[in-house]
Amino acid sequence: MEWIANFFNADTHSGIARRTALTAYGIRVFSAGIAYIAQIFLARWLGSHHYGVYVMVWTWVLILGHISTLGLSVIPELFIPTYTQRGENGLLRGYTFYARLMTFLSAAIVGVLGIAGVYMLGDALDSYYVWPFYLAFVCLPFFTITETLDGISRCYNAAVTAMGPPYVLRPLLIIVFMAAGHYLELIPATAPGAMIAALAACIVTAALQLAMVSRLLAKHIPKIPYRFEQKIWLLAALPLFFAEAARVLLQNVDILVLSRYVLPENLAVYFAASKTLALALFVNFAVAAAVSHRFTEYHVTGDGPRLKHFIAQASLWSFAATMLAIVLVILLGQGFLFLFGPGFTAGFPLLFIFSIGVIIRSMIGPADRLLALLGHQKLLAGIVALALLFATLLLFLLVPFYGLMGAAAAMSGAMVLETALLIFFIRRKLNLTVGFWHYNKHRLA
Repeated sequence: MEWIANFFNADTHSGIARRTALTAYGIRVFSAGIAYIAQIFLARWLGSHHYGVYVMVWTWVLILGHISTLGLSVIPELFIPTYTQRGENGLLRGYTFYARLMTFLSAAIVGVLGIAGVYMLGDALDSYYVWPFYLAFVCLPFFTITETLDGISRCYNAAVTAMGPPYVLRPLLIIVFMAAGHYLELIPATAPGAMIAALAACIVTAALQLAMVSRLLAKHIPKIPYRFEQKIWLLAALPLFFAEAARVLLQNVDILVLSRYVLPENLAVYFAASKTLALALFVNFAVAAAVSHRFTEYHVTGDGPRLKHFIAQASLWSFAATMLAIVLVILLGQGFLFLFGPGFTAGFPLLFIFSIGVIIRSMIGPADRLLALLGHQKLLAGIVALALLFATLLLFLLVPFYGLMGAAAAMSGAMVLETALLIFFIRRKLNLTVGFWHYNKHRLA
């Protein structure tokens, strides 16, 4: 049909964004499947106790890995489109080199400090956490650099280069290395064994993606002398560093708080339920990957009508795809959880509570990126920090009495608060409206 051909083949910015969003979402769905299978295998191989320990330690990798980018993984969407529009190729080369080097070095420093911290804690840390944490901190710089490589690649609509290695290859390699080590009796079926497999996977993934991004940049940026504006980059990244730190803590604070009140076995059930909902959570990420750099482009060129249209369009895509994903997750969730083991089906009611927050947040699409890229990074950091504080308070209030259900309710509540704050401040500071219900109002002729 003609409209289908136009949908996929149009060379307009909307057409490119649709294809990028679908590619990004396809990769994330495919990677979610691989990651989900990896978690199932790990849960089966390790047992609920060691799997719960692995979940706790890997959560710290996620948190410290995102924070260690210093915000430089987010600002490619600010500087790369700007420098490209102005033809400032020296600054393009300088920024892309500086961002990669600094994120790796900062994560390496955090890793060394982390190893020293675990050693100094001694007997204060449960013995089954010690070696997994040591391995996690060695893994940290290799995990972290892929975050920045992802951000750079998305600015060139290279969704496969951006997301293929970290979201497809890495979980696949964890399965392969763990399976080979398990059946060859080289890697024990314990939390330290799982971290050994994760470390090997992170090293291979980082090396491959670095080569792919270097080749991508060589095709788009002439080889001219580097120019550096480190002060400008770091000042721009600093608010986003705090926003990203608050964001990653907001996404994982439930695991941290639960670990204080529940056994690793129960933590494993909660984590399995949250992973089952990953299909819906990835929608907003895919849309943001496709359109965020366009926000900067339209803002720089002063194209207000197209900016408003893209905002509404991104919200519509996010909400529609999230609703479809939620329905599928609810219908198939019981069976998926059973794959982890019979005891994991106890997490099925959590899916309904998680879904409330995810649906409401999807109504405004990548609104947080809009606020960050149009000059209000500090405000975004404050919004996310407020949502984090709200979630943390709710977690400490609800988890002691309602356990896993209380944790899920706290996280959904934080999503609702964040959505309301984004709508209010984007309207007040940018005089722009976000939400899928504004699509017809801002639709281009």
